[in-house]
Amino acid sequence: GLFLPSYACQTVALVKLFQASVRKKQDGSFEIINQEFEKVLQQYKNYGPGHGYHNNNTIVDGAGGRIIHYPSKDDFTSHGGKKDINKARQKIERPFPTDMDRASSSLDDALKNAVKANYTQDLTGLKNPRILIDLAKYFGRTVWSYPADNSTCSAWLGCSNDYQFNIDSIDYLSSNYAARGVREP
Repeated sequence: GLFLPSYACQTVALVKLFQASVRKKQDGSFEIINQEFEKVLQQYKNYGPGHGYHNNNTIVDGAGGRIIHYPSKDDFTSHGGKKDINKARQKIERPFPTDMDRASSSLDDALKNAVKANYTQDLTGLKNPRILIDLAKYFGRTVWSYPADNSTCSAWLGCSNDYQFNIDSIDYLSSNYAARGVREP
């Protein structure tokens, strides 16, 4: 069977991969410490089509104020298959205030706002998401945070082709952006 990790699981794994691949030197530059791991890390910059976006098994219910890792069929309001979605997975929900500031911003600015910082921690699974700033610098990018609007949206992680490393939770389910129908043994 196939398994697609949640946004939090994927982000934590990406940070571990980053830490095993490169080391930040005192002058702020980076040194590759494991070539094989670094090849995998590069897929978050560009895995071929000009970007490194990776889908995952998380959606965000903006109107209901919920980050949903391993959503079930009832969490998909429309658009696409609804049968047996994550039937074998335990759904994890993280609430956030529906009146949260939804403006996109750099991660550095988002972490200065306590509510956005908590949202980012719950989405990424990281106690200290600042490590993503170093990861983005390694890729020559800026980390940009896109909180969900009042819709149910999928979430993506990785580099876009516009010089950003995105913490993205704004992709509508009406597009082909949301993972569903995840198979497991």
